[in-house]
Amino acid sequence: MILQKEGQRLREALGRYFALGLLIVVPTAVCLWVLWVIFTWLDNILRPLFRRLGLDLPGLGLISLMLLILALGVVAGNVFGKQLIVMWERLLKRIPLINKVYVATYQISQAFLGKADRKLFSEVVLVEFPKEGCYAIGFMTAPASGEISEKVPRNLCSVFVPTTPNPTSGFLILEPKERILTLDMSVEDAIKFVISAGSIAPPYKPGPQASA
Repeated sequence: MILQKEGQRLREALGRYFALGLLIVVPTAVCLWVLWVIFTWLDNILRPLFRRLGLDLPGLGLISLMLLILALGVVAGNVFGKQLIVMWERLLKRIPLINKVYVATYQISQAFLGKADRKLFSEVVLVEFPKEGCYAIGFMTAPASGEISEKVPRNLCSVFVPTTPNPTSGFLILEPKERILTLDMSVEDAIKFVISAGSIAPPYKPGPQASA
């Protein structure tokens, strides 16, 4: 009887230790695998060119790609380079089908990278979605403008509501500003909250008004 209890305790202890080990190994392995996939993909863009020249060093393609992007940025920063870019954009916009893809890609890139002082996800908000009484985490992107703001006589804001566990997909909703509740949590904490399906809630210290 005593041996059975000791054996059961040993099995339970080994199970706990094994679970703790998995908690360390699995996230680390996934992180390393994702980094390796990204590294391999970027490195293979220019690596075949160096292979033809007799150079096959891991990382050489990635370094060359970064230097090339930096060089293009330097060229685009001067007057002559800007003129070349304008001519190139005019050429692409005249080609059917390619012009649609280029313009759409450029606008998305401009939204994410065009302005260093502007964050696409400016703040974390809480909105009633998908129906009244149900709340979802969202990211404020920008006030509604153009035709939408002209035809809807309300102060609408664009809010991106991510899906779980993949926050890169989601829904774009136009919500009246007075119905949007701004949260104090950071964008990083909100993304963790979404990915974990709400199991990882960021710490919160209520201020004097909240605790009153």
